Amino acid sequence: VIGSQEFKDIAKEVSDKAITLVKNIGDSPLPLSPEKHKRILLVPQEKESAFALMAGGAGKKESYIDYLKNKLEAEGFDVTIYESAIDKIAKLPKEEVGQAMKNMYAGKAPITNITDNYDLIIQVAYVDSLCATVQRMEWKLSKGTPDMPWYVHELPTIFISLCCPFHLADVPQVKTYINAYDKNEHTLDALVEKLVGRSEFKGIDPVDSFCGLPDTRW
Repeated sequence: VIGSQEFKDIAKEVSDKAITLVKNIGDSPLPLSPEKHKRILLVPQEKESAFALMAGGAGKKESYIDYLKNKLEAEGFDVTIYESAIDKIAKLPKEEVGQAMKNMYAGKAPITNITDNYDLIIQVAYVDSLCATVQRMEWKLSKGTPDMPWYVHELPTIFISLCCPFHLADVPQVKTYINAYDKNEHTLDALVEKLVGRSEFKGIDPVDSFCGLPDTRW
């Protein structure tokens, strides 16, 4: 019966066995600990289908990124959710948008803005393909910001997909890549257990997450 305790237990077991550590090479940040990675920046990468928005799925409950933030904070981490410059500009009055765009592209922020303030960056992608023609990353139009994971050699970086399992084609430079397949709370619970090392990654890649590309393996 959907919603029963038995159903919930099965769902938890599925998440525990499904989450896949696809790639983990070089100096891995796993398992995470507050001693090594106290200050975490969560960078959400979202593209929700128009169908999901029309169905009223947004705003009904705590967002998955807030839920993940709270779970990590409960483990002793200091967590910040990144808001892109584009998202900030979208909230401005119309008459201020032009100048804000000019300011954004006037110069590039120093890398110390990231390396001095964070110990780890986690990119969290939820790219829904329902009623869409592609399921690829669509990067924010930013300059020198955390939106794109260009900093993988400067700061420990993890990329987690909560939907599409093929994002390595868009972020081949990432050294630690995880497919979690959905954003349900029981999946995020299991994900955090694995990130901090209390549970091992049991998932076996059901597809070619490396997309047949040699550079995704480096």
